[in-house]
Formats: sequence, structure tokens, C-alpha cells
Amino acid sequence: MATIYDYAHYRPLIREQAMRWKKERAGWTLSRIAEKAQIQAPYLTNVLKEKAHLNADQLHSLGDVFGWDEGEREYTGYLLEWERSGNPRRREVLKGRIDKIRKDKLQVKGHLNKQVMEATPEEFTRFFMNPFYTLINAFMGVSRFAKQPKRIARALGHDPAQVQRWVKDLVDMQFIAPTAGGYEKVRKNFLLPKESHLFPAHTQLMQQATLQQLQRLPDDRKFSFTATISADPETREKIQREFLKFAKAVEGLVKEAPSDELYGLRFDLFQWSHEGGEQA
Repeated sequence: MATIYDYAHYRPLIREQAMRWKKERAGWTLSRIAEKAQIQAPYLTNVLKEKAHLNADQLHSLGDVFGWDEGEREYTGYLLEWERSGNPRRREVLKGRIDKIRKDKLQVKGHLNKQVMEATPEEFTRFFMNPFYTLINAFMGVSRFAKQPKRIARALGHDPAQVQRWVKDLVDMQFIAPTAGGYEKVRKNFLLPKESHLFPAHTQLMQQATLQQLQRLPDDRKFSFTATISADPETREKIQREFLKFAKAVEGLVKEAPSDELYGLRFDLFQWSHEGGEQA
């Protein structure tokens, strides 16, 4: 299902919202939506046919009917202002705000129910600069590994003594805690934001660890997919949005699944054809 931020123009957005509202709610018609928003029904029809424009107050009233939150109201307001403005400089400023909001909404942190790590470098640099801290912390969510950390060493192909030192470090950093039967995770469902200065190095280190693990695994324990495609930027954005929908669906599946094994999930979508001086 498309979100408000998938739309680059406000009238198609409202048209689709109204159609969905009528379909999902018994007794609702376009006339009733117009009445609740205190807009003449024929005028709203012309707006949906893109023969007329709303004003800011009318858009706000429709937001009340559809239950938009503050972020959705802000975004649709910018769309309306951008389409109605005749000032080129103002249109440019508004377009920049619209593009920034859409770009932010394309990030994973805007779609998953994860705690975003906003801590100081002193607190988390050590954790994120060692990919095995991240992996061991994840392993502690699987019962048999939490009870017997030596099994983590076998799974990763590392010296058990080294893994035990990493486990101790994670206890010291308060990511995990010892229990009567082993260990338990203290920090769960967290996400390092892309804006963090640690993100590029952490991502590269995790990719290296992932490649090493893929080389160790037998064929029946791994599945990989890669493709090189030609498309336009708009299609690339649509693919990214489809992946975010997929990631949200995966989050729901994982939430309901028993923690029997630990898996890695990787997906890359990037532009091979980017030239240094061009806008990506």
C-alpha cells in the first residue's frame, strides 16, 4: 500500500486516499468526505479531476477527516504550496523541502520499529567498530548460544578464548548480562543511523565479516542473489520503496518467529553508473 510520501503531487494523493476511504469504510461516499471537510462536493470532485486546487484550510480539513499526523500534514502542505506557487525561487525552496522529506522516508529507520542509537562516540564506537560484537550480541537472542557461548565460536570459526573475551566486553558495555543459565541481551532492536559518523566503517566491517562467513558456509546453508539492471532514477526509487515494504514485512515475521537460528539478510541497491560530478 502506498504511503502519503510516495506521492509527488497532492491531488492524486487525495484522490487515492478518498477512494481507499470509501472502499474500507461502509457508508462513506465522496459527498460525505466533502461534507465532513466542509468543502462543496462538486468542487472537491473538480479537485480530484485536477480541474481546481484546494486552499490550505481545505487541505487541513481533509487531513482532519483522514486522520493525518503532523508529518503528513506538513508534507501535503508543501505539495500544495509548491503546485500553487508562481514564484520560481519559492517553488525551488519548497521542492527542496519535499525532496528531503521523501528522502528521509526512504531510509530503513523510518520503516522499522528499531531504537536508533543516538549515543556519544565514547559509548558506542568500540561496539560498532568490531563486527563480532554485533554478531555475538545477536547470537545471545538464540537460547542454545546464550547458554553455551562456545557454540558461537564454532559457528563463527573463531578461537573460543577470543569469543569469551568479546562476551566479557559486551557484559562490560552493558549490551548483555550474565544469568544463572548463561547470558541475556540487554540492548535489543537498535539501529545505527546512516547519519552517524560510524556508519560507513561499521557497514564495511560487517560486509567483510559477511563475506568471510559466506566463504565458510556449504552451498546448502546459503542463498545469494545479485543482478545488474538498467533503469531510470524514478524506478530505482520505486524498487527501494518495495524493499522497505519487504523489510517491514520481514520485521513482522521475525517478531512472531521462535529464535532457533541466527541468519544474515543482505540486499544492495546502488548506482554503478554514477560519475563523480553528477547528482546520484
